[in-house]
Amino acid sequence: KIPLKELERLAETPDEKIKVQQFDKTHGMKNNHCLGAVFTFVDSKENLWVPTQGGVVLLNPEQVTSAETNATAVIEGVSADGNAIQMSEVTSIPPGTDRVSIDFTGISFRNVEKLTFRYKLDPFDDDWIETSNERNALYTNLSPGAYTFQLQTGIDDKYFEPASIEIDIEATWYQTTWARILITFLVITAGLGIYYARVKSLTSQNKRLEEMVSSRTSELERQKRELTLALRNLSNAQDQMVETEKMASLGVLAAGVAHEINNPLNFIQGGVLGLERFLDESDPTSKQDIPKLIEVMKEGVERASKIVASLNEFSHQGQDEMERCEVHHIIENCLTMLHHKMKHSVEVTRELSDGNPIVMGNNGKLHQAFLNIITNGVQAIEGKGTVNISSTVKDHQITIDFKDSGKGIKKEDIPKITQPFYTTKDPGEGTGLGLSITYSIIKEMGGNLSFYSENGNGTTVSITLPLDS
Repeated sequence: KIPLKELERLAETPDEKIKVQQFDKTHGMKNNHCLGAVFTFVDSKENLWVPTQGGVVLLNPEQVTSAETNATAVIEGVSADGNAIQMSEVTSIPPGTDRVSIDFTGISFRNVEKLTFRYKLDPFDDDWIETSNERNALYTNLSPGAYTFQLQTGIDDKYFEPASIEIDIEATWYQTTWARILITFLVITAGLGIYYARVKSLTSQNKRLEEMVSSRTSELERQKRELTLALRNLSNAQDQMVETEKMASLGVLAAGVAHEINNPLNFIQGGVLGLERFLDESDPTSKQDIPKLIEVMKEGVERASKIVASLNEFSHQGQDEMERCEVHHIIENCLTMLHHKMKHSVEVTRELSDGNPIVMGNNGKLHQAFLNIITNGVQAIEGKGTVNISSTVKDHQITIDFKDSGKGIKKEDIPKITQPFYTTKDPGEGTGLGLSITYSIIKEMGGNLSFYSENGNGTTVSITLPLDS
């Protein structure tokens, strides 16, 4: 029998259980098995005519009652690891037991086949465990302590008075409170021992590391001092190389400069001799030839002064002094000093930018850099040729290009020409330091030095320098 309300509730919540009332011999049925619900007939008075194996039964669902029944729960025995334990007021389970089994049954004078059971082991189980066919409760690996096993029997979801027994699972020695305290103490002691041993080891390692760091620091300080001394010596050597190259350049220029100064001195001497002859032979009151003679003497003096001024700027000794350098003026000074080498074989052309570009650097060093580049270009010309000097100003920088029509440089030699002591000239014609020193000077001024050349088609040396802001 299923009430209509239960069917309606089942339609709304299909997952929930519904209450079903079963009719059997206790309700007047001739047999517990009917021939099928399809053959059941409901008459006008809502009586049920149910066919069974014992005949047809007439039931009025509203008046059907069953005889009162009762069932008693019985706990039959307890075993530990398969060994029976005698039950008492408090049943003791030996220490070290892995499996505890409790056998039970139920007694009923009616409806034995409907007996169901549920049991619970407090405080191990949170809720009742239901069973119908099994007559045994099995527990494994229970912790030592006191437990209460409760058993109930029931018929048609009605459970009766429970039966219970007290169970005490004894603890092994290592499960006792004193053993746990001892084990905890030993674990803490071992942990502290390991901790202090680790601290001691780390302290020893730290001490060794400090000694290594101190030793390494001392070694680094020593290497730093050695490197500082080496850099100082290298800087001094570089300065000496610059001065050596400068003196070598001065030596090369000496003969030509002497010749260049000798020409204006001849002008002056000629003017003086002309004045002497004029004073000896002419009427002192006639002065029309005197201005011409004085003009010749002035030209000689100016040319000599210009050459001496150029040499003076070239030999300027303020190597660590940063000053304003007039780029075009320095180029003209260098051409003046090299005039004796170029006047018969090399034609110099200029394409200089407007204005007076100024860079920050050392006048003497920049003279030396330009002089080295122009000298190399002149020496690269076999017979007659040209040297073109141009300058352009862009993006707060000036670029000076020195282009000669000489024999050029082989492609494989270009990366090497700024290396100290490397030269492509014949023995005795160069030290191999000129371009190396020039490269250092330009880099020191924050500039760039580059070369463009083809063997047999001349060379262009390009210098880029930042303008003075």
